Amino acid sequence: MCLMINKPKDVNFTTEFLEGVYRLNQDGVGVMYAENNSLFIKRTVPTTFKDVQDFWNENIQGRDCTVHFRMKTHGDIDMLNCHPYQVLSAEDGYPLYLAHNGILHTGNESDKKRSDTYHYIQDYLRPMLLKNPEFFLTDAFEDLVAAHIGHGNKFVLMDAYGNRVTVNEQQGVQHQGAWLSNTYAWETEGTEHEVKRFFGGYGGRKSLYWDDDEFTKLAKYPVETPYDEVLDFCEELFDIIEKVGLKQDEITWDDAEAYYLACGRDQAWDIIEAISYGAYTQKELEDELTYYTKLSDKWDRPDLEEQLEEADYLNEKIAA
Repeated sequence: MCLMINKPKDVNFTTEFLEGVYRLNQDGVGVMYAENNSLFIKRTVPTTFKDVQDFWNENIQGRDCTVHFRMKTHGDIDMLNCHPYQVLSAEDGYPLYLAHNGILHTGNESDKKRSDTYHYIQDYLRPMLLKNPEFFLTDAFEDLVAAHIGHGNKFVLMDAYGNRVTVNEQQGVQHQGAWLSNTYAWETEGTEHEVKRFFGGYGGRKSLYWDDDEFTKLAKYPVETPYDEVLDFCEELFDIIEKVGLKQDEITWDDAEAYYLACGRDQAWDIIEAISYGAYTQKELEDELTYYTKLSDKWDRPDLEEQLEEADYLNEKIAA
């Protein structure tokens, strides 16, 4: 999950914006920026929003930088797993760091304490770039890595000269002069990126049957039959969970629907691929797939019982 921000030095965010980001991503904050041909990396694992404010004011405010807010999917919650990550060091002759948003199908099987990002760097990016670091500045690098990690993942790489490459940049959005890697890990209410599919209070299964222009306009992907699209995901999800030998006991159909509606098509299908590659432990999978259902309880939303009952009735009619 997580959120990355490519922030120009003259861009400022409100306290309310930062509070919303922290509320959804509490497992680490990191920043990378280049000054005087040196690359600076700062990280913290905050325990309160004041920690985030202090870190922001000291290390981020007024700088052209890339910021990463973490919500754990793989690895422990600690400074070791806090982004950005080292790809190449000064000893390698070319300092290069990376931040990541998404879920990588390559997983973290060899060391469950470390994140999927760490493993991807060690297994793929470091060997690729060690002898030719500036390859990361080419279109070929972007195309190759984007094809391998899928649309639901984004990388930002930065060197000591301030060169910054954002892989899958087109999958993010512009907000108040900065680039943000998604619209599901910050509070978009009242902005042009408002996510009404889930958090805006539109959620519940009734929305899956709204096959009209309003639904298509609100969705971030082309939709012809919304219910069928979510149904395909949910059925495939539970099939793959069973095939890899994990348990479904703590994951409900509502959890799967909420995940799809909150994250969108690309992220949802990426997690199926990641599960098929064995990228998740039982606990990691449960934490990931139930996250948005649990989070929705904290939002001021209308009672959905009537909507859910109507959805069940429609579902029975379709099945008949």
